[in-house]
Formats: sequence, C-alpha cells, structure tokens
Amino acid sequence: MCVLTASFPPIDTTLHCVENQKTSTQIAPAMAPYCTTGMVVPEDDSEEALRAHARRTTFAIYHPVGTCAMGSVVDEQLRVNGLERLRVVDASVMPVVPRGNTNAPTIAIAERAADLINGAAP
Repeated sequence: MCVLTASFPPIDTTLHCVENQKTSTQIAPAMAPYCTTGMVVPEDDSEEALRAHARRTTFAIYHPVGTCAMGSVVDEQLRVNGLERLRVVDASVMPVVPRGNTNAPTIAIAERAADLINGAAP
C-alpha cells in the first residue's frame, strides 16, 4: 500500500509510489512473518508492473479536504457561491491536501472566518 498526499506543486505520485514499491519488494520477504495478511507485491520489478501495481493499490487516506474547495464552491470570504448567509468553515475549503496534518490550517481558516464574519480587517 502506498499513501498518496497532494502537494504543491503537484508531483508524479505514481512515480513516487513506484520508487516506494521497489523498496517494499526488497524488504517483503523479511516482513512476511510480521504481517497478519499476505503482502501484495508487484508481479515483477519492471517499470510497467510497478506502475500498474501502484495504480491498483494506492488511495488517499487521513484527512480528505477540498469537497467545498475555495474558488469553485466558496469564494475568498468562505461564502458558498449562489447562496446567501452561508459559509463553509472547515478543511473542506482547502483546494489541495496540505503536506502535513490539517489541524493547524483548519484552525487558521476558522480564525480567518471569525474575522470575516465580525468584519475585522485582515
């Protein structure tokens, strides 16, 4: 399994996972006794097999963001486009997943939203 995280600027996540899979393939025999389920490894170590394996076995986890991305669903003041008196103030307004945990950026969004709602200058 490879964990994908978005980054800015975007990177070739498939290539990143391929490199990780090469390492996983090398250590799989040593790790097998510690795994409760069988390890899923690529068919071989060719670039094509590693890319296919990465596409089949990778997914995003942890903190989904972007379901109400700023610029497409909400404006720069966190107001929902096309609706009045409704704002979205959580991690869903982040247009991309941050490289780290979403807790601090979400707090910053909430602080900024409080300023916007109260009419405080930036």
